[in-house]
Amino acid sequence: MSFGQRVRVFLGMEASTTYPASSSYELQFPVLLPLRDVYNKITKAGSHKQQYRLLKEVDPELSGAIDKLAFMVKESYKGFQVIIGRELDKDEEELQELLDTFEDEWDIKDHFYAITDTLLTYGDSVYVTTYDDDVGLLEFRPLPMENLTILETLDQVDATLSQVFLKNFYVLNEATANMVLDWPAEDITHFALNNKSRVVYDIRDRYTFGVWSVSPIQSLKPKLLWKMNRLMM
Repeated sequence: MSFGQRVRVFLGMEASTTYPASSSYELQFPVLLPLRDVYNKITKAGSHKQQYRLLKEVDPELSGAIDKLAFMVKESYKGFQVIIGRELDKDEEELQELLDTFEDEWDIKDHFYAITDTLLTYGDSVYVTTYDDDVGLLEFRPLPMENLTILETLDQVDATLSQVFLKNFYVLNEATANMVLDWPAEDITHFALNNKSRVVYDIRDRYTFGVWSVSPIQSLKPKLLWKMNRLMM
């Protein structure tokens, strides 16, 4: 028996020759049961967006890469600057103070991280954004991507055979009766990676074009699932 085989036996990763070939996977490798349960949860997820989140949560390399990129974007933001390179006059100083207050009040830097993280996970990041002409920004709030659909008209709610080409209404919890919320597109800020000419089936398996982006994780999904499967062998 090679050194590698001995190590695997010692760690419980390889059955001894005294065990029958048909011995239970669960009994031989109990330490791998949590990983198997996560694998099953991912493969049986209700939507592709749930799969993206679960894959990011369980794969340290993927999670670390997304976190690093989001942190880099966050730290690259250096705040609002009225004028760079010269001393400000009184009016410009007052404007700069207003911008600094706005930035602190709305945690702008943290939103750079959150938006980037969501973009790299799902391909899109959607915020409810409402204004008042006298007050300014009233609301800047992210929506959960795993429960969000986009429709041309509200008549398309629950009409899963319909097709969507225009981003007119953003609907939350479409599949849950008595919990549906919707916003017109003018109350939404939609950050997207690549949604200009993409065919994407939404979380209700509805055909959309030029509406949603393709997640960067989509092309990695087969390899990530293969890696998890290999870890359980």
